[in-house]
Amino acid sequence: MCQSCHKPAASFTSGTPQTIEVHVTSPVGEMRLKYRHVNQAEYYETAETTAQRGGVYHAVIPAAYASTKFAPQYYFELQHNAHQSSIFPGLGADLTGRQYFLVEQA
Repeated sequence: MCQSCHKPAASFTSGTPQTIEVHVTSPVGEMRLKYRHVNQAEYYETAETTAQRGGVYHAVIPAAYASTKFAPQYYFELQHNAHQSSIFPGLGADLTGRQYFLVEQA
């Protein structure tokens, strides 16, 4: 994965589905979107991704879940093979990065 392969939306509109797209530059067996509101008391929900041509994957946060004033945060869970998985964006090489993407309400 690379940082420029995904650009979060500038904002979201409450009550509308949120389509998330990411471009993968390395082989991936499976990928899931993990999302929740910005609330550490909540568990992450999971959305399966669908692969398109050119390594582009799509997932949707349902409109019912996005019917709130609370911003969604999310990350991608990648299964490379039976013995290797990772998350994106992750902490990065220097272990100081933010482990999720955040989209503010419009």
